[in-house]
This record gives sequence, C-alpha cells and structure tokens, in this order.
Amino acid sequence: MKDENKSRQQLISELQNAREQLAILQGASVQYALSKERKETLRIIENGPLVTFVWRNTSGWPVEFVTANVEKMFGYTPVEFLTGKLKYDQIIYADDLKRVLHEVTQYSGDKSCSEFTHAPYRIHTKQGEVKWVNDTTYIQRSETGEVTHFHGVLLDITEQKKYEQMLVENEERVSSTFNAITDAVLLHPLCDDGFAPFIEVNDTACKRYGYRRDEFLSLTAVDITDATQIKQSNPYENRKRLKKKKNLIFETIHVTKSGETFPVEINASVITLGGKKIILSVARDITDRKKVEESLRITQFSLDKAAIGAYCLNPAGNIYNVNDEAARMLGYTKEELESLCLFDIDPTVTHENYDAIWQVLADNGANFFESLHRKKDGTLLPVEIYANLLEYDGKIFSIAFSKDISKRKEAEKELNDNILRLQTIYNTLPIVVWATDAKGIFVLSEGNVLKKFGLKPGEIVGTSAFEVYKDYPDFIESLTQSLNGKPSEFESEINGIYLHQVLTPIYDENGNVGGVNALAIDVTEKRKADEELEHLRNYLSNIIDSMPSVLVGIDAGGCITQWNKTAEEKTGISAVATYGKPLATILPQLAPEIEKILSSIKSKRIIQEQKRSTTIDKQAIFEAMTVYPLIGYRHGMKGAVIQIDDVSDKIRMQEMLVQSEKMLSVGGLAAGMAHEINNPLAGILQTASTLSIRLSDNSNISANQKAAEKVGIRMSDIQEYMKLRDVPRMLQLITDSGKRVSDIIRNMLNFSRKSETIVSSHDLRVLMDQSLELAKTDYDLQKSWDFKGIKIVKDYTSDVALVPCEEVKIQQVLLNLLRNGSQAMQEAAINNPEFRIKIYNDSDRRMSCVEIEDNGPGMNEDTRKRVFEPFFSTKAPGVGTGLGLSVSYFIVVENHKGEIEVESNPGLGTKFILRLPYQTLIE
Repeated sequence: MKDENKSRQQLISELQNAREQLAILQGASVQYALSKERKETLRIIENGPLVTFVWRNTSGWPVEFVTANVEKMFGYTPVEFLTGKLKYDQIIYADDLKRVLHEVTQYSGDKSCSEFTHAPYRIHTKQGEVKWVNDTTYIQRSETGEVTHFHGVLLDITEQKKYEQMLVENEERVSSTFNAITDAVLLHPLCDDGFAPFIEVNDTACKRYGYRRDEFLSLTAVDITDATQIKQSNPYENRKRLKKKKNLIFETIHVTKSGETFPVEINASVITLGGKKIILSVARDITDRKKVEESLRITQFSLDKAAIGAYCLNPAGNIYNVNDEAARMLGYTKEELESLCLFDIDPTVTHENYDAIWQVLADNGANFFESLHRKKDGTLLPVEIYANLLEYDGKIFSIAFSKDISKRKEAEKELNDNILRLQTIYNTLPIVVWATDAKGIFVLSEGNVLKKFGLKPGEIVGTSAFEVYKDYPDFIESLTQSLNGKPSEFESEINGIYLHQVLTPIYDENGNVGGVNALAIDVTEKRKADEELEHLRNYLSNIIDSMPSVLVGIDAGGCITQWNKTAEEKTGISAVATYGKPLATILPQLAPEIEKILSSIKSKRIIQEQKRSTTIDKQAIFEAMTVYPLIGYRHGMKGAVIQIDDVSDKIRMQEMLVQSEKMLSVGGLAAGMAHEINNPLAGILQTASTLSIRLSDNSNISANQKAAEKVGIRMSDIQEYMKLRDVPRMLQLITDSGKRVSDIIRNMLNFSRKSETIVSSHDLRVLMDQSLELAKTDYDLQKSWDFKGIKIVKDYTSDVALVPCEEVKIQQVLLNLLRNGSQAMQEAAINNPEFRIKIYNDSDRRMSCVEIEDNGPGMNEDTRKRVFEPFFSTKAPGVGTGLGLSVSYFIVVENHKGEIEVESNPGLGTKFILRLPYQTLIE
C-alpha cells in the first residue's frame, strides 16, 4: 500500500508539472494566435531545416517562441526554452557570444534596420556537440522605436563548415608540399606555336630568378633562357621532342631578373590537368625558393532565408507553392514556377520513375539527395534537395528545400584537380611526402620513391616513426628537433637510398607543435652522378697530366685555368702558382700570340702553328702550338686549351731529309758530269798511250820503222829530237794527270751512288784517303782558295780495325769535317793551313778513332757547345745552312751508335774526334 500511495503521489506531482508547462504553452499560443494558413506554414517550417526563435530583448534573451524542430537540431525541447530553464544566450558558444552581442547592439541602435544576418556562430547542443548556424534576425520595435523582441531564423551549416575546413587544410597541405620542394618547379601550357606564359611556379623559382610571382607569370620559358643558349640550342626543338617523348631531360642556361646567368638541368614532363596538356618542368640545383602562390578559390556557402529554395508538391508532382529564392534560382517568377510540375524542372525525374521516388519518400518520411534543376534559360543547376513527406488537413504533400550547390561542385572539381595535381607531383617527382602528429605517429606517406623501400602509399600510416626508424639516429634526432619546433634539413641513407629531407613543424591554433610535415627527395642518382663525375674528373686529370704535351687551359680573359704536369716539368712552375694568372705573365714567349688566342676563343676556330721558333735559355727551339677553343661549353664557360709540343727534333729530321735529298741531287749531278768527263778522258789517255808507243825507239814495231824510212828519217833522230824537246816527259805528265782525273771521277761516282743502307766492314784509313781526294777538288775561284794548298799530316796506326758502317755516309761525315775546317782556315786567312789526321784503335772501348785537327781560328766555349745544333752557323747569312755538322752528328750517333765531339779554344785551332765501334753495329 505504501508503494502504491507513493506512486500516486509521484503521478499527481508529474501531472501538476505537466499542467504548468501546458499553461505556459497555451499562453504562448494565445499570444501568437495563428490562422489556419499560418499554422500550415509553421508546420512546413517545423518539418524543414530551419529553426525559428522569438526572444525578448532583456538580459539573457528569454525565449518566448521556438519551432518544434529545435529538438532535432540542438537536442533541447521547446519546453526547456519556454519555461525559462534555458535562455538563448546560454546555448551560444562562449568565444562567439561577445561578437553576437556586439552585432545585436550595433543593428538594434539603427532604427532604420528591421533585419540583419549574423556572421556564422557556434551553438552548444544538449549532447555536448558544437554546431555552426547561419542566423537571420528580424527586429520587432514598439511604437516608440524601442526593441522589444527578436525573431531569429537559424540554419544548421555544420557540415558546410567541415567541408570548408577540409578544403582549407588540403590547400595548406598542397601549398606546403609544393613550396617545400627545393628545386624550381615551373608549369606552362603545351602550345602548338610559341611559348605561353607560365601558369604556376614555386617559391624556389621566384627566389632564385629574382622575379615577383606576378612578373614570373607574365614570362615564358624563352624569357628566362640566356640569349646565347637560345641560338645554340633551339628551345622550339626541345618542345617538339617533348611532345613525342612526354618526358625530356636537358641542360640549358637560365638568366635571372638581374641578368645573372646560371646552369640548370630541366626535367620536363607533359601532364594533364583539368583536361589541358601542361608542361611540368623541374629546374635542378636551384638553391633559392619562392613561395608558390597557388590560388584555390573556395566558395563560402552562406545560407540565410534567401539562400534556400522551398517547394510544395502534391503526389502528382505539381508545384503549388514556392518561395522567392526558388524562383530567383531558376530565373522564373513565382507565378510561372507554380504553374509547372517537377518533371519540368528536374530532368532526372520521369513519369516512369516518379512513383518509385514517391514510394521511397513515403516509406522513410524524408529523403536527402543531389539532383539537377533546369533553369528557365535551359541551363542545368546542381542542387541539394532535402524532401519531407507531410500530411496536413487530410492532404498528403511533399515539402522540398533546394540549395544551389553549383559553387560547391566547382569547389569539388577544383579540389579533385588539386588532388590530381598533388598525386601527379607524387607520382612524377622522385620524392616522398610524409607527416606525423605531435607524438611522431605517421599520418601521411605518399610518393613514388616509397616503392624503392618496398612500401605502398599510406602503408605505414598509424605506426610510430621512432619505431620504424629506430636504427637511424640522424633521422630520429631531426624528427625530435622538429617536434620541438625547430625546422631541420639533412641527408640520410636508408637501405642504400639517399634522401635529402626537409622537416617543418606544424602548429595548431594555440601555437603548439601539432606534428611535422616532411619532404624527402631521392638524391641517390645525383649522388652517384656526383661520384662518377668526380671519378671522371680525376681520370681526365690523370690523362691530361700523363700527356707529353704542354697543356694549358685559359678562360675568356686569357687567365690560366689548367696547367698539366708536363707544363710544370717544362717550366719549373707549379700548377697552383699559375691558376688565375695571365698567360703572358707565366709564358712570356706566348705574349705576341695572346691576341690571336683570344680571337680563336671568340670565333670558335682552331688555330695551328706547326713551326714556332723561340729561344729558351739562349737555345733556339721549335714548337708546334694548337689552340682549341671550348666550342661545346656549358654553364657559361668560355675559354680554350693550348697544346704546345717541342718539335725541334722533328724539324731537324725534316731539314736533314731536305739536306739529304739536296745532297742526292748534287750527287746525281756530279755522277752525270763524271760520266760525261769519263768518255773524253778515256780518249785522251788512249791517245797519249798511242803517241808514246809510236814515238818510242822500239825496233819491234815495224810500222814505226817503215814510216820513218819512207820520209827519210831515222827513229833514233826522232828520239833525239823528243828528248831535246822533253816530249816524253810531257806525254807521261798527260798520262799521269789523266789517271789522277780518273781516280777522282771514280771516287765521285762511289760517293754519289745512292745508298741502299748496306753495312759492310771498311778501313777508316781508306775512307779518309778517298775523302781527302774528293776534298782536293774543293776550289774557291773568287777567293783563289784551293784545298790542295792545305798541308795534310797523316798519323795512321798500322793495325786499325775494320769498322762496320755505311761507306758513303761516313765519307760524307769526313768530307763535312774537312770542308768545315778548310772554310774556317780560309776565312781566317791562315798562312800555312794544315790538317793533322790521326787514326787509331781505342781497345778499351772497342772503337776506331779518327782525329781531324786544324790550325785555324778555333772557337769560344758557347760556339763549341752549339756547333752540332741544326741551323747554327757562324758564317754570314746565305753562306751556309748550319746543317752540315748536325747531319754528321746524326749519322755518327743515331745511325752508327758512335760518338763525335769537338775540342777547341780561340786562336788554338779545332779538333774533331770521331769514334765508331769496330766489333758490333747496334741497328
């Protein structure tokens, strides 16, 4: 019984509370009595997304009226507001209340203002959630103009705010990733003709090139390319190649706004964005950055009472009531729109599928979906539909709210384009983009480099970076540093892959580090290329230093940039001491050639000079110089490489060959003359012999006796007469002279005969005597000089060994030595010229020796040292070639592995010493 009484008392108490609340509601109903038509309108509103409030203009804004759907939107019942348990200002988010109060005060003070729209603000729901609302407030004033009440129409825009926040976060992520790339990224349309201006660049590009973004976007790829490079490498050709290959890597030279030129490596790809062909160019090795100002225009959805179109439709699909916004959205008047049906404005709805659509609405009571509405001009408008099925006064109808979402669709398309662009960057560039939260947990992992680690995009999301990379202390240290608010940049090696990583802290709205954004660029190939380049540099340097030629590199100003080992050895100057110095300062002998060398660099033509005569340390040498301009230079490098070779020996050999040919020509002429002389000489000798026989007193010759008797003369008388006239002696003199001429001719023929390089054993004494006979033919008619006037003193050892040699060449040497001494004594006008010739064996060295000493003027020490140099001569110009002794030196030393030297002092004559091995000739 006690429990039953308690239940009754509790029921009575609850009924009493219900009566009180009912009285309040009835009072509100009396105060706001509604007509039947208005009740229908109220019913329509209560079934829609709009909530209507009426509150007094007193402290806290007590609510006097609110539509029933407030509970659906905010969780509070109308009773809680109408009983005074809850005032309107209590449900406004604390951070927004001050601003809302300020807006109410501002608009209330303007007596001409009857309505205003708040900036979106937040509401606390009964469940503890926070929702965003769009609030249009109508001001009710007394007759004196004082504000008595406010009528508010609220629309829940929480989902819209979430979508807007998602767009903002995505924009920040795209911008952060794009601008974190350390290379300059340039995007411009792929055109058939010409180059269109850039449509996008990143921070690195602007900072490196020195342009503002608006300036940069007015430029084309040609504008930032050096003019000289355009002439050498036609950018239009690169565009043609790019159209075919879709990807192209090449080098060029770019120019900044200030005119500075710098080298870049362009990695260009053709991508599709928004249905258009775009060239994505990445300029490598650019250190500066420019913030990419990528404009993503996101439509702000602001809904008020005029932002929602409202339609009333009967079960047949006829439109019988619309609001002003619905008509405005489609371009009709209200009357025109109310004369149409759903099939006229929604092309997705047909008579065939309408029944099914209405049945879904009947089963669920409401439906939310997207559709298309056809405007009066025929264009289609994307809309968001919130439809309810209602029954009022025995009639069933549908109330549908239509929201224009064309801007949102555009934003979605732009977002999709952004995502596609970001994904294209991920899939095109050699990068990994990753991010962590404040605890180091991966929240993002994208990029085509992930596959090198055997990972898929997003695979490690949710795992701890500290755990995944615990074995990489550099990574852990940099991540920790960035989570503490300090950006970091480092290069790491993970599983053989080298990554250049840039870590940037992310801050929340309170200024605390909420995580880390990171960009990792795969630099493995670049690192390998750098190592290969260094290896190649060392390899080329070794090749250059190993070359026997002097190699000197110079820049466009003529200053030295390269100096090889041979140059160091030849000049005694180290490479370090030459770098940056003018060429003419280091190599004064090239000073006259500087203008020619610089001209070669400008004209890009090779200059060769095969026979340059110069003097180094008082010695005449010949050099071959070639100037190679750097024709295919890169990175703006201009200059040349100069190759210098000592060709003195080569020139000497060439001159020796010329002299040898000349000697062969002279020898051929002499041989011809000898043959011509030999014929009449033979007749003279034969005739002289015949005369001697016919005039001799020889009774055995009967023909002589008969001839004498016939003329009455005795042979004894003829003999007597001849003796008295010394005829026999004369005939003998003719015979002796003829034989001497015959010997001379024979020697000349032997000397002039073409050498077949036949080596045989010869007696140096015989060769010397033959050479003396040839020398005796030397006669200077103008100076009345005759070699026969020189006294010859011979000192031949009896046991001189035979020498293996080429007879003619050794005769040439001996004849050169004799003529050289003869001419020296002639020029010095020596009264009693004399040659002392000594031939002997040097058994210790196994050589046969010939000494030819004259009593001529001698020579000083400087002349003695240079006597065997080609073209060196003490004679007047035109008198000698300066090759006789150098040819002799070559024959003795090079051909016969012998020795030749000279001893001389001024006024004491000259001695030439010739030594030839007498046992073995080393070929």
